[in-house]
Amino acid sequence: LNPKNTLQALNKYYNFTLLRKERVAGRVCNVIAIIPKDHFRYGYRLWIDVESSHLLRNDIVNNQGQVVEQMMFTSIKFFQVAPKMNSQIEQNTSFAKMQSSPLAAIEAANQVKWKAGPRQIHWRMDLPPGFFLAEHDEGQNPKDVFEHMVFTDGIASISVFIERQPSQKPTLRQAVSQGAINAMAWNKDKFGQVTVVGEVPQATVTKIANSLHHTGP
Repeated sequence: LNPKNTLQALNKYYNFTLLRKERVAGRVCNVIAIIPKDHFRYGYRLWIDVESSHLLRNDIVNNQGQVVEQMMFTSIKFFQVAPKMNSQIEQNTSFAKMQSSPLAAIEAANQVKWKAGPRQIHWRMDLPPGFFLAEHDEGQNPKDVFEHMVFTDGIASISVFIERQPSQKPTLRQAVSQGAINAMAWNKDKFGQVTVVGEVPQATVTKIANSLHHTGP
């Protein structure tokens, strides 16, 4: 476990409160509120099954207290041994995983061949307090070179995806929102397409996008 995402570290940026007990899918759950201490993160409400400790409901809440995304079981059954999935279920599961991540969809569409993360990052950006680099990879297909950085505070995560296409001309930033996911994409100078995306408020994506600059070759 990275010491940067321990509960003690997270307490600097979130308040954790046990609210009450409620039923989800017919099971008794502890309701836990995770409340951010700044406007760069979402809040969360978690319904944890008392008996099994499984997460049965998860609400993502914006700074106005509105639910922007929700996951909830309506029924659930526990098995002693995991049942085998047939090929159709496996295909549907793989497709769902790809659709759930914009970066995974980009990677699949371009058939990027990724290699081990580079040792040095030649990009600087203004990250909200508490976010640190969790992953850094480079990859390429026959035409383009890609760079992918993932930052997290231990709960929320942000991806910066750079597609090197020197022929691209700079364009205005385009912001996109879908549920709790916010993204901003644009063509940046000679470096081509840049995308900042994460399950964080738009203000966080904008902060990083506006400060992103290249510092190396």
